[in-house]
Amino acid sequence: MTSIYPIPRQATRFSLPIAIDVRLVSMETARAVLGFTAETVTELAEDHLAAWPGEKNRGAAHLPAFDFNLGTKGKTRELRIWAGALRGAASPGLEAIIADCLLTDAEGLARRDHHLWSSQLERAWCLSNQKILRLIQAGEVRGVKMGRNWRVNRFSAAAFLRRRAV
Repeated sequence: MTSIYPIPRQATRFSLPIAIDVRLVSMETARAVLGFTAETVTELAEDHLAAWPGEKNRGAAHLPAFDFNLGTKGKTRELRIWAGALRGAASPGLEAIIADCLLTDAEGLARRDHHLWSSQLERAWCLSNQKILRLIQAGEVRGVKMGRNWRVNRFSAAAFLRRRAV
């Protein structure tokens, strides 16, 4: 029996734009953009010499990622993928990626006294305000309460990303 719907010979790639102020995206977003399974995206994040499925260009497909899991039970990961890689940018190195994730440059990372509003990190890292609060409460990043909002120390956030790089 034949289907009334034509089956394409190969999948057409749909372009999914990522907002310019977003620096890290969830596994689901990476899967939607790339059209790969969670296992393939995880492999591309973990293997620094990865090639795109079906290609032989080793190293070209590494997806810089960070593990945001705060739980201690099991090996469940909460990967956030650097959006620049999904936009087609070549990986500039870990320090430059961390600087980009913190909305600064390499020189800005060295400043210990600079803070970001938690709402800036919510947008840049695609996290909820509750997740930012849990990061502060767990001591992963340093934060200061300012009225109803939090200011997160950029230097401590950079240290967190360095520790959590995959």
